[in-house]
Amino acid sequence: MELIQENVSALATKLGATPEVITKFLTDAAAAEEVKPFATSLSALQVFSETDFNTRLTNERQIAAQEATRTATGNTYGAIDTRILKATGIAKTEGESTADYSERAYKEKFGKPSGDESEELKRLRSDIAAKDQLLTQKTTELDQLNVKYATDAKQARINAALDAAINALPINVEDKYLDSHRKLVKMELMQAYDVDVVEGKTIFKEKATGKEVRDTKTADYITEKALIEQFAPQVVSLKQASTTTGSGYKGSGNNFNTDGDASGFDFSKYSSLKEFAEDLNKQGIPSGSPKGAKLYGEFKKQRPDLK
Repeated sequence: MELIQENVSALATKLGATPEVITKFLTDAAAAEEVKPFATSLSALQVFSETDFNTRLTNERQIAAQEATRTATGNTYGAIDTRILKATGIAKTEGESTADYSERAYKEKFGKPSGDESEELKRLRSDIAAKDQLLTQKTTELDQLNVKYATDAKQARINAALDAAINALPINVEDKYLDSHRKLVKMELMQAYDVDVVEGKTIFKEKATGKEVRDTKTADYITEKALIEQFAPQVVSLKQASTTTGSGYKGSGNNFNTDGDASGFDFSKYSSLKEFAEDLNKQGIPSGSPKGAKLYGEFKKQRPDLK
C-alpha cells in the first residue's frame, strides 16, 4: 500500500509521533513491538472538534471563575456573620444581608435605639464597609480574568484554524523543513492581516488598509483555507496538482534552492523583474551570489518582455 508522505507527516505531527512510526503502524504488522507505545496511547486519545474544544475550554474557565466568586463572597461575609452570632446568640435569617443582620441582631440583643449603636456594632459596620470595598475589587479582578479567558479561547480557535489550513498546504520542500516553512507562512500572514472572530465568523482585515477581506465569488468573509491558499505562494513554493505522482502533486518549478538547470525552472508566473527578485530573496538567494546571477541571466533570457 502506497502512502502519501505529506499526509503521513501531517498525521504524525497531530498525534505526536514520527512519520516512521505512523508508516509502520499502518503497513508493517511485524513492527508491533516498535509501535506498541503509540498503539497503546490511541486507546486514551479523545478527539474534539474545534468548536467542542473551545466551548469546553470556555465553560470550564467560567465555572472556575464563578466558583472563585462564590468562595470569595462566602469567606468575606461568613467570618462577620460568625462574629455577630457569637456576640448576640441571634441567628441570621435566610436571604438576610450581613449589614441588615448585624443591625437587627445587636438591637435585639442590647436594645439600643436607632442612632445609639454599641461600639461593637460600629466596628462591625466599619468592617462590613471595608469588606464591601475588597469584594468589589475582587469582583473586578474576576471580571478581568473572565475577559482574558474569553480572549484566550478566541485566540486558540484562530490558531487552530490557521494551523489546520497551513498544515494542509502542499509545500514543495523536504519533510524535515516543513515545520519551519509552515511557521514562516503563519508569521507572514499575521504581519499582513488582523484576525478576529465575531459571532462565530473569522474575519480577516488587511493591516495596511483596514479593509475586510471577502471571497470574490460569494462576497462572504473569506475562509482561513481560501485566504491561506491565496497568500502562501507569496512566501513558499507549493507543489502543483498532477495525476502522474503518488502524492497528487508535482514540483512548482519555483523552488530555486533545488539542484537543477536554471533553464528548467518556470519563470512564466512572474509579472515583473521586481516580483522575481522578491521571490529569490524570500528563498534566501542573494542577487549577487553565483546562483542568483545564474537565475537572473536565465530569467532575462526566458522573459525578455520584462525589465
